Amino acid sequence: MKTQTCHDCGIKEGQLHLEGCDMERCPKCKGQLLSCGCKNINELEREPFFDSGFSCLRCGKFLPELKQVSDQEWKTIIGITYPTDCVLCWNCMNLIKKLRMLLSKNTTLKVSKLKSNTNQ
Repeated sequence: MKTQTCHDCGIKEGQLHLEGCDMERCPKCKGQLLSCGCKNINELEREPFFDSGFSCLRCGKFLPELKQVSDQEWKTIIGITYPTDCVLCWNCMNLIKKLRMLLSKNTTLKVSKLKSNTNQ
């Protein structure tokens, strides 16, 4: 079995990420350490790197709550932004769905306004 390495800092499975690695998880919230904003984490034990493939591609949450959807539903909700074989946590999937709906409504409104302006 081939040992995986972190694509950002290059360490092998079982080792701790190098300082500043964007793949290191916060020991408190389990989100991305560089962007989570948690305080007082120095006394918490850092977790070594293990390449699992079960992390949300968008937010990096490790072992997120999962729900399987059909390829058609994925394409409707996510579009082509993320490949159908990736993992997205339920929170990110719902956020993307809401953003796509808002974008769709705004686009429809703009098209309607353009049509009404050209008909005058």
